[in-house]
Amino acid sequence: MKKQTDSQIYIQACLVFLVFISMTTASGYHDYCIIGAGPGGLQLGYYLQQQNRDYIIYERTNISGSFYSTYPRHRTLISINKRHTGKTNKEFNLRYDWNSLLSDDESLLFRHYSKDMFPHADVLVKYLEDYTEKLNINVQVLIIATGLWVPNIPDLTGIDYAEGYETMSINPDDYEGKNVLILDVEGIWEIQSSPRINHDYQSPDNPGMYLAGAATHSLDFRKSAGGFIHGYRYTARSLSRILDNRYHHALAINNCSTLHR
Repeated sequence: MKKQTDSQIYIQACLVFLVFISMTTASGYHDYCIIGAGPGGLQLGYYLQQQNRDYIIYERTNISGSFYSTYPRHRTLISINKRHTGKTNKEFNLRYDWNSLLSDDESLLFRHYSKDMFPHADVLVKYLEDYTEKLNINVQVLIIATGLWVPNIPDLTGIDYAEGYETMSINPDDYEGKNVLILDVEGIWEIQSSPRINHDYQSPDNPGMYLAGAATHSLDFRKSAGGFIHGYRYTARSLSRILDNRYHHALAINNCSTLHR
């Protein structure tokens, strides 16, 4: 049997999750269902809300951006927060603000949350929570009794003696005077691990299913910053415009044409 790729597993997991949603919620029909209230999902939700679209964001925990409650393990973000650039141009300043999501609310700029160049990850969690609440982003919490997602553990002899990033100690003293072997560093960021998507952010294997956030990084891997907040906040905006044109603007044009006949 041919081994499934990470991309196929990712898509299948999303589809299983959607089936789970349809079986366990009674909220009825929505035009757009977004899985995950991380930065990418919230950014897309903001633009769908601005366009008055019928959408909902499903989140498996009770907070937005729950990923950052655990990761990075050392609790310091590698995304910069340069508060003073000497410029007044908002777009220019965003080039040095790698954590803010896009909105019309000036209070939701990350520089108001931390003075550190490399902020603590907990501050980002607080920021994403405020972004959700202040902008009234429609997030629904699901309670799934199957436990947390498990790490991908390779089938290797002796792997039982290895410890993954998700559980390894972050205390430097635990490694003092010891030999440490790091497995598969070169393969961590391989593009094959990203889902296959078309240039309109749509899955080629599942038409009508679109991806946002870091999952779209395969389109600009090693070319741009699409794998980070300061990159995919813009690709999420682009996706919202694609959806608006494809499913709403085109319909409006057709309706106008009908009226003028």
